[in-house]
Amino acid sequence: QGDQVLEGHAHDWAEFFRELLIVHGQADELGQCWLNLWVNAMQALEERYPDGGGRIEVQIEVEIEGLMLSWQDDGPGVDESTLARVADPFFSTKDVGQGTGLGLSFVHQTIDGHGGQVEFQSSPGSGFCVRIHLPIWREPSSGGYSGAAE
Repeated sequence: QGDQVLEGHAHDWAEFFRELLIVHGQADELGQCWLNLWVNAMQALEERYPDGGGRIEVQIEVEIEGLMLSWQDDGPGVDESTLARVADPFFSTKDVGQGTGLGLSFVHQTIDGHGGQVEFQSSPGSGFCVRIHLPIWREPSSGGYSGAAE
């Protein structure tokens, strides 16, 4: 199948997403995760490219037991000690009053609560990547339930 680049109108995206596998979870919580990731990436780009520009790449891959979603920006990135703390509640790299430090903490806790895993990758000057692994929901079988945590 290869990589698929999506450009176009919302109805094009809707058709693409209809064909994806189902992840069992709370839509409002997962939606807040995606929003937090977009906001973080946009803020990183504003920091590195104050006059506009930059790139955010979102990928969705089907894995054996789930989906892998990744958000990669080409913002300023963070060092190793900062990377180790990005999911800590109230930790922020932004100036006082500019961020709560709850965005990535919420993402980490929510994905964990949905039976998934979150990985953060970055280094100074190389952008920031969030990789999320979520189990695919499967119909209950005669042998018992074989899907994600409810």
